Amino acid sequence: MSSPDGSMRFDFVSPKFCQIYGMTEEDFLRDPLLAFSVTHPKDSESLIETNQHAVETGESFHWEGRYVVNEKIVWVEISSEPSFLPNGETLWSGIIKDISEHKKIEEELTNAKQNLDEILKESITVVYRCEPSGDYPATFISENIKRQLGYEPEQFTKEPGFWANHIHPDDRNHVFSNLGMLFENGYHSHEYRFLNGHGDYVWVHDELRLIKGDNGQVKDIIGNWVDITEHKQAEYEKEHLQRELQQSQKMEALGKLTGGIAHEYNNMLAIIIGFSDLLKNSLIKQPKQLKYVNEIQNAGNRAAKLTNKLLTFSPQKKPESESLNLNELLQKQHHMLEKTLTVRIKLIFNLQKDLWQAWLNEGDLEDCIINIAINAMHATEGNSQLTIQTSNQNVNQIDAQSLGIESGDYILLSFTDNGCGIDKESKEKIFDPFFTTKGEKGTGLGLSMVYGFVKNSGGAIKVKSEPGQGTQFTLYFPRYYGSGRVQPLAIDDPVEDFEDNKTILVVDDEPSLLDLTNEILNSHGFKVYCTESAKEALNILQHKTIDILISDILMPEMDGCQLAAIVKEKYPEIKIQLASGFTDDGNMDMVDKDLQNNLLHKPFSSQELLLRIRELCNENNISTVSS
Repeated sequence: MSSPDGSMRFDFVSPKFCQIYGMTEEDFLRDPLLAFSVTHPKDSESLIETNQHAVETGESFHWEGRYVVNEKIVWVEISSEPSFLPNGETLWSGIIKDISEHKKIEEELTNAKQNLDEILKESITVVYRCEPSGDYPATFISENIKRQLGYEPEQFTKEPGFWANHIHPDDRNHVFSNLGMLFENGYHSHEYRFLNGHGDYVWVHDELRLIKGDNGQVKDIIGNWVDITEHKQAEYEKEHLQRELQQSQKMEALGKLTGGIAHEYNNMLAIIIGFSDLLKNSLIKQPKQLKYVNEIQNAGNRAAKLTNKLLTFSPQKKPESESLNLNELLQKQHHMLEKTLTVRIKLIFNLQKDLWQAWLNEGDLEDCIINIAINAMHATEGNSQLTIQTSNQNVNQIDAQSLGIESGDYILLSFTDNGCGIDKESKEKIFDPFFTTKGEKGTGLGLSMVYGFVKNSGGAIKVKSEPGQGTQFTLYFPRYYGSGRVQPLAIDDPVEDFEDNKTILVVDDEPSLLDLTNEILNSHGFKVYCTESAKEALNILQHKTIDILISDILMPEMDGCQLAAIVKEKYPEIKIQLASGFTDDGNMDMVDKDLQNNLLHKPFSSQELLLRIRELCNENNISTVSS
């Protein structure tokens, strides 16, 4: 009770009241202010303010705080209501509760929630709850989604289709079709790509469980996902390296085989082209015979180009390239492609405007396009269509990893047919040399050549196909930022005879080529020594003075590179010219870059040979010497 003067006294206190305070009834009746004496120092101010406010306003009194009783913390809740007496006094009737146990539980719950929040915040696992239908909108998602994917939790919970709309388009159908297993088994896990808040796709492992109510009906889905991008990248890298190793082994074996074949063919073609070239000079006044010789030479040149195609399989082949616009090339080939595909196949071009430039060999790219188009024609029956599409695309790190290329800007060239498709087993072999599904009609080299060209160009091939669903080949070529092209050395007018005689040593293990080279050089005033052996060439050099050494590379016992390295060291004044029908560059590192870059590729014409000798003679002004 309080008096008008603000003084306070207790008229009654219960035993429980006294027990909470650790005092007796007489204590409170003697000194009412003892009720304030046990207040915790940190809570005393709030108690005084609350009490003062109630007394001054006559409003209800409610306070929650701590007492220190017998050196123990006791949480109490005090509620009191005023009654106003006629004599001006106020009668306060109230209760006090010991809520220590309640506060302990509350504190434990608060700590537990804080621990859970900290765990969820720092965990690599995102926890969520979502509805079991529609686009499975999230009703809760843990705070660490912001750190993991760069999104606010509210974006998932307030936008119903947010999760579904950010799944990679290529994975969306697979994800939703397989969610049926969740309702069958009560549990499901899957992996897919998801667009993060930074605009990149990441791989996530997602585990889901059904939550059912008391009636057995599904009421919710609880799930968790983990970013497994690094794991996927390592997995892709391992698989890619295994595929690359297998493919490189196949291509290496084929490269050696075709290289050896090319070397032998080019030697024979060099003889055919070279002697026919010499024969032409003696048939100037016999047009009929000259025509025959020209046909022989033309056939030899065509055969040389065909043989050169075999070197597509070899990493040693470095084709002349240029800055190309694929759209322009396709437009030039449009009519020819229509004729190749015949009228039963409709050719559709879908070309992106402002297509980026690529750095490619135009002839090899044309062959590549024709090869894929012919494959599409053979894969279709009746009236069908082939769509050729170009596009610019930035390939992110994840997709680049799966393709085995560097991330960055690429030009995509895709071929889509509506043919019979390719089964899984064949799809794994289609780039293997000599693998074909066409029986005797196929060579098995077309797609292998495409593969070799694309890989040598720094790109990749992606094949998408299912039996009965058609096939899509997508070729990735790196974007080229520069301009310009590599031009072949121009062949000018016939080379005139040299003013001074030079002494030339020719080394080749093919006797007919020795005879041919000797004939060409002798006819232009050179003194020539010929040998079929590198060791014999070294013997000649000990006894003869030589101005120029011309040597084949692939020879038994000692090859041309080894010979050139010895000559370079012992006879530095001698000019060296290497030649080959194919360079298995196992010993190319023994010679300098000039010799490597100025290699004469067989078959070469007499004019090309003489032009190269003129260049060698002009280097440092070689003077005439005699043996």
